[in-house]
Amino acid sequence: MGMYYVLDENKNAVECTLEEASKFLVDLDSRRVAESYVGEYRISTAFMVINSNSVDYDPPILFGTFVFTIDEGEKLKQKYSTWKEAEEGHYQMVCRVEKILNITMPTIRKLKI
Repeated sequence: MGMYYVLDENKNAVECTLEEASKFLVDLDSRRVAESYVGEYRISTAFMVINSNSVDYDPPILFGTFVFTIDEGEKLKQKYSTWKEAEEGHYQMVCRVEKILNITMPTIRKLKI
């Protein structure tokens, strides 16, 4: 299992050299799986180029969904091995944030009254 990857034309991860990964890394549009905004949260899912899996026999972990707020930075994250998993995970994270906001917003409003 390699350390660096790029995406082929079918969005499959392919092992590559550090130089190839560096060139691919700067093209965020080709690496972005999805980006959504829910309230003050930005949810971004992208191909990360570097394998973050430390176990050699498991599939590489190359995609990540991150939830950010303007004032506090990263709040939640989830990682995946394939583009398809990343698409599904992004949708699930959006639903999770929406659910959290629907549950906590009335409580916050009550505290401010």
